[in-house]
Amino acid sequence: MLVNQDKGMTDSVQADSPREDETTTWGHSVVTPHTDVQCSVLDGEAVLLNLETGAYFTLNRAGTVTWELFDGARTLDQIHSAICERFEVSEEVARQDLLALVEHLGQEGLIQPERR
Repeated sequence: MLVNQDKGMTDSVQADSPREDETTTWGHSVVTPHTDVQCSVLDGEAVLLNLETGAYFTLNRAGTVTWELFDGARTLDQIHSAICERFEVSEEVARQDLLALVEHLGQEGLIQPERR
């Protein structure tokens, strides 16, 4: 879902399966884009620019849809449901991909997760 253009990362982020307590905790969290991140969408794919670091990243179509759902109003559980409805993907794969994306975007300073 995420490609770091500066570091040449692959198109998808792989992550270990989350522990049950992580899934439960994260499910009630909301996510908003960091204020120092600019986003442009072209042909369904987003380019994220971290104004603080100058690093930019691209999101594939699924990542872009997910990014657009990071509005601070929806919980990760609600975003997970929306992804499952929009794409032909199993609930488990969607959950793992969503958690991996949130973790990676957080590590890069692109989002501000808030646990509730």
